[in-house]
Amino acid sequence: LNYKTLFKIVITAIFFILVFTQVDFNGFSKNLFNLSFSHILGALICLILQSVIVAKRWGVIVKKLARPVPYINILMVNFRSLSSSLVLPNIIAEPAVKAYLLKEYEVPVADAITSVIIDKLFVLVGLLSLTIMVGPCIFFLYPETQIWINIYVLIIVILILVNIIFRLKLSSS
Repeated sequence: LNYKTLFKIVITAIFFILVFTQVDFNGFSKNLFNLSFSHILGALICLILQSVIVAKRWGVIVKKLARPVPYINILMVNFRSLSSSLVLPNIIAEPAVKAYLLKEYEVPVADAITSVIIDKLFVLVGLLSLTIMVGPCIFFLYPETQIWINIYVLIIVILILVNIIFRLKLSSS
């Protein structure tokens, strides 16, 4: 047992202790049993659908960067990375585990990390695009606030910069 593995076990144990000492399990169980079956089924369908779409998008990126990995393997890596985010901070766990698990399919680590970063950029672009589409509605609902215009312009600038960076990356490879 090396120090790196021991460090990981200690960090995971600390997170477990924090979670189990801070969560009100009685309140959690009451809320859980108050959910209707249709809510649980709807949430499960959304989770699966989101994972299928993410895996398809990420598989295309991996194929362009490194080598084709079968879709079912990408989907399984995606589900495994989601499960890791249950015990580790999500912002770190999911992308790191995705990049790590791609080693099983002979994808170089640099390409795996790049694929995860590009995937996150696609998510950012999608969210920014959605914000740009919804932005005019906000102006009509809250015309008196100047801050919405500033946020809207900032999002457009960020979207343009991400587009330029992505095009430069594609043209260099």
